[in-house]
Amino acid sequence: MLFFKALLFGGVEEIGWRYFFQPTLEERIPYFSATLITFLAWSSWHLLYFYIDGSLAVIQLFPFLVGLLINCFILSALYHKTQNLWLCVITHACINSLSQILVNEEVWLSIVSKILIISLAIWIARKKYVTVKEEMSKFISKQSVAIWYALTALLATFLVGQVILFFFPDRSSLGASLLFILMNLIPMIVAAVFSLVLREVNSLGEFFKKVFLQKESSLSWILAFFIPVIYYGISILLMNVRFTGNSLLAFFLYFPWTLLYGGLEEVGWRWFLQDHLSFSKHFIPKMMVLSIVWFLWHIPIYQLPWITAGSSNYLIFYLMILGNTFLFGALKEYSKGAVPCILAHMLIDSLAVLMLVQSSLPQIILLVISKS
Repeated sequence: MLFFKALLFGGVEEIGWRYFFQPTLEERIPYFSATLITFLAWSSWHLLYFYIDGSLAVIQLFPFLVGLLINCFILSALYHKTQNLWLCVITHACINSLSQILVNEEVWLSIVSKILIISLAIWIARKKYVTVKEEMSKFISKQSVAIWYALTALLATFLVGQVILFFFPDRSSLGASLLFILMNLIPMIVAAVFSLVLREVNSLGEFFKKVFLQKESSLSWILAFFIPVIYYGISILLMNVRFTGNSLLAFFLYFPWTLLYGGLEEVGWRWFLQDHLSFSKHFIPKMMVLSIVWFLWHIPIYQLPWITAGSSNYLIFYLMILGNTFLFGALKEYSKGAVPCILAHMLIDSLAVLMLVQSSLPQIILLVISKS
């Protein structure tokens, strides 16, 4: 919900500042000067807004202006290099939403979140784009598909979540259960719709064949079973696991349900979105972007009152998402369809019935480093 508020009340500012105001200045003055003038106008606009809103007295002015200056250069560099307004909008919304999520956390956590987004933006801004017009058009088109897919999946999940909270706040009916399953299926459903609209497949039958009936290599199956071993094995070595005491039967009974409650989302994230993140051929930047989208998608789900699987600490929760993004992303590089990733996801979720990874920050950081 924070992300969509940030998108609506912050991200759309980019239409005025980066799309119109600064490019108009750059027609007459150099980029650096245009950015400074944009910063002055942008900060004046914010201060006037805070004054009207009545929140000016509680704003820490100097840190805010320093952050605004940094963001001004980052966002302008993004648009200057890519000419893609959506990158600016998404980056702006991510900075705002993560800052609000960590508002009650320690200061250094807020700094880490901003550095994460800003570093990603710098990398994108410094990337050298092809100059051939046809290749650039193809690049922008494919990149736009990834952006629109992510926004559609996030918005659809948020809306279904709000319907559940409004009509079924205590999950007391079949309707709540069905809508909750729908939330988990949205990444796959949106991937199917986009694949059909883009004519990447000619029918739903072909879509399901590409997703579920590909002939996979032996290596992909080995990795699918090895990934849960890495996830829980390292956590056990770091003494960051609590055993639940449930029998092995509980694992086998829960395993089929994880297909609906987690496994099938891999069709959207790994099979579709990972393939369409075409801004880089390098693995690490793609995984960083995918981890942010995946993290934001989980927030409406973990706002449901009966969900207890997510960590209450958003930094720890994101780090766990980040580690799994690298694991599943690496597996997808060796897979044609989505089934190996689905299997690995289901095994990790099902084994949580027997042992739970704890929310200890040092051990979680070590776990993420080892998985990456």
